[in-house]
Amino acid sequence: MIQDGEQHSFEIRVTGLDVSPDGDVTFSNTVGSYWTVTGNIFLYCDSEISTTKPIVAWRSERPEVEDPPPTFTVTRDIVQNKTGGNYSLLYSVSVRRYFQAKSSFHSWAQSYSFSTKGLLSQQGSKQVNTQLTTGNNTITKLGETLASHSVVFGYPLFFNQSYSNLGDAVTVRSRMERGLHIDATGGLGLSTYTMSSGPSYLHTRQSGDAHSKYITDQNSSSWGETFEEFASSMDGSSFQRTVLASNGSVVYDKTS
Repeated sequence: MIQDGEQHSFEIRVTGLDVSPDGDVTFSNTVGSYWTVTGNIFLYCDSEISTTKPIVAWRSERPEVEDPPPTFTVTRDIVQNKTGGNYSLLYSVSVRRYFQAKSSFHSWAQSYSFSTKGLLSQQGSKQVNTQLTTGNNTITKLGETLASHSVVFGYPLFFNQSYSNLGDAVTVRSRMERGLHIDATGGLGLSTYTMSSGPSYLHTRQSGDAHSKYITDQNSSSWGETFEEFASSMDGSSFQRTVLASNGSVVYDKTS
């Protein structure tokens, strides 16, 4: 929490990765031409805090910050056909990061990991990607009586797509699965994840399948299905809902 009475700026930076031939990974100042970035900055105003006399840490000590560089692991494997053309690509990227800030009153720590594994095969006609982002935020109130609260979160993502062209028939199949999982023990204040001060959880899973077939000089056909499970608990109340839709129409919807 910033209480020094000074102006501060915040930024969200997008950076790419440079991979050397021996596998070393460094940040790159060059990224692709299209990126969509979103973020939130939460500001709180407490009437009990004087705007003319900022509250500083005990003995005016600066917070202790532990901020080691993130660690990267990158693998890639290219398989070529008999003519020397690229037939398939298997790759993976994983990142781990840890950060901790500690003052005389509180400490805040975050462990974060990201991994993605992908496969492009049959010269790009088939694609599979599995991605997982996880993290743990822990805040601890220091002093004679310790109090600790945490928020654990995860974002799994899976995508599979195939394309086939057999004479006059073109077929495209795809499937996507994604989820959001948040478990909070509570907090010393309002949580920016749950917007609640007590224990809570949120678990949701979405999936979708699509199939399209195009035949020359004939009618084309397509089919799709989506599914979602949602469960949450906050402020002593729980909510669950399951929905299934097929070809744009809801065929199952249950709430409890």
